[in-house]
Amino acid sequence: MIRKIYTEEAKKEFVRNYLLSDLSQKDFVEQHGISKSAIYNWLKLYREEIAKELGLSAVDIAKTINQDQSKLTSEQKFQVVVETNELDELAKGEYCRKNDLTGSEISRWKDNCMNANKESSLNEHQELLRLRKKVAELTEAVKKHQSENKELNAHIKALNKDIDRHKTALAEYAVKEIFIKKAEALLEKE
Repeated sequence: MIRKIYTEEAKKEFVRNYLLSDLSQKDFVEQHGISKSAIYNWLKLYREEIAKELGLSAVDIAKTINQDQSKLTSEQKFQVVVETNELDELAKGEYCRKNDLTGSEISRWKDNCMNANKESSLNEHQELLRLRKKVAELTEAVKKHQSENKELNAHIKALNKDIDRHKTALAEYAVKEIFIKKAEALLEKE
């Protein structure tokens, strides 16, 4: 079997035709004589560009590679929320039926979008409080260590004075011992 090489524009045209058709991938590839892996790869490459060009919804884009709506990406869910935000209940119901979604899913996604920054702010606030508490604990520990250091320095100073006093006493004792030995030596000579 000879492998055909398609230009980028030809690949985009296949993607455009597929997105505009109501055919399954299997039927589309059989009808156009291309491989299923080729259309799958081309969809991955060009579907978002072509879908925007054609004005298709995020759900339509997800369906192009047989993607389940429960596996929509965050960006696709956000796009659904944006697309349905201004719709009235009747139009939103129509959108949900067309795209195999439920209103509660879209509401949940909208709540998640609305609260995304709140959770981030709350987490940042909690982290800030934790850090402040840690700083206070460390400050208290530093003060305690400084106090202990002062006490140790005072004790060392007292010990050094004691050592100096002992050195002086020892020196005096040594002088007395030498004097006594000289005196004994002189007395023995006489």
